[in-house]
Amino acid sequence: MQTPSPDFHARPSHIPWPPLIMGGAVLIGAALSWLVPIPLAPGLAQALRAIGVVMMGCAVSLDFWTFLTFRRHMTTVRPDRSASALATDGPFRYSRNPIYIGNTALIFGLGLAFGSIWVALTAPFVLVLIDRLAVRGEEKHLEARFGEPYRAYKTRVRRWL
Repeated sequence: MQTPSPDFHARPSHIPWPPLIMGGAVLIGAALSWLVPIPLAPGLAQALRAIGVVMMGCAVSLDFWTFLTFRRHMTTVRPDRSASALATDGPFRYSRNPIYIGNTALIFGLGLAFGSIWVALTAPFVLVLIDRLAVRGEEKHLEARFGEPYRAYKTRVRRWL
């Protein structure tokens, strides 16, 4: 665990963009499903439902693992709060943004599980918006907060997968 520099207390963002984006995407997808339904053949719907349920299970497991890692490092999971520690173990060995990957997979799986292709189709847009509105600011925050240890971590681990 890396200790933060004592002179940097800024937050990565004053707005918790990720939950707002994800919630908005699900609502937009649900509204589109109601307004412009995309019918699925029964066999296809059943197969997609099974895939969606498995994907949701994997996504929730990844999120839970990430939350436990944050807790072990005694740092916040909130995207609008300052990090108090740099977590580079657990799921952070494979991705710098495992929660966002997990949550995006959860939205995609939710769409498949409930037969809402529109909800599933919002998932790529969620990832792009989170990258633009949250991840870039979070990375600047972490680099200012932790300096060289964070820069070294960025060279070892990909942003997404």
